[in-house]
Amino acid sequence: MNHRIFAGASAAGLLLCAGVRFASATLITLSDSNSVARFKTQSQDGPVPGMNYWSIDGGNQLANQWFWYRIGETGPERSIDTLTPTAVHVGNAGFGGSNNQLSVDYAGDRFRLTLTCTLMGGSPGSGTADISEMIRIDNTSASPLAFHLFQYSDFDLNSLAAGDLVRIRGGNTAQQSKALFFAQETVATPRPSHIQAALSPAIYTLLTDGAASILNDDPGPCSGAVEYTFQWDANIAPGGTFIIATDKRIEGVPEPASLAALAIASAFCLMSRRRR
Repeated sequence: MNHRIFAGASAAGLLLCAGVRFASATLITLSDSNSVARFKTQSQDGPVPGMNYWSIDGGNQLANQWFWYRIGETGPERSIDTLTPTAVHVGNAGFGGSNNQLSVDYAGDRFRLTLTCTLMGGSPGSGTADISEMIRIDNTSASPLAFHLFQYSDFDLNSLAAGDLVRIRGGNTAQQSKALFFAQETVATPRPSHIQAALSPAIYTLLTDGAASILNDDPGPCSGAVEYTFQWDANIAPGGTFIIATDKRIEGVPEPASLAALAIASAFCLMSRRRR
């Protein structure tokens, strides 16, 4: 859904090799094997900042994914692109010859946020690719920092908004499917404080209504034009650090076990609607 404003991690993949540093950037493209991902890291870059394109074997699978934050218990939430970017690095993480890693440092009021994204493509024609993310928040003040971070995700599998099925399992793993496409995102650490799966634009509206938001912990399943979000609530000590690591993977053909589980969830969703 193009009107929205939004955007998994191994330690070995978080070191930029042969990196290029930019004072600012308008549109950043990462590529690796069969996959390309694009990012807009600043609000002035256009109406849809964040990761707004992820193609695998030539087909885009993503509308938007990005991060929103709030300090304290009163709103509003703001997307991280409204912060001041102090450094943007693009380079190769050692998986091939192309630039497949992005790291952006943002300066905020009493904190610094660093986002690192690493793209790992699959073999050409495999329909598979992976993106890992690490988000680091440093409290630069002398007082505790009540920090709330939201990761908003809106995948449009097979380049279509409608017809997707999403649910969140175990409080930390989002699964989304459509026909022969399957996406899974897992929070490696720490476990989210809250989750929500919903039909679009429910979560987008929640994050942009000017009030403090708390996700409702509804794991789904939801079927249609769907979206999902993870929320972390952290009280960061003076001079302390809070780190989040996630990994997302798309496959052109889901594994049989995943496909069966999602088919059961879809049937349950349809039965519930009929009862209503």
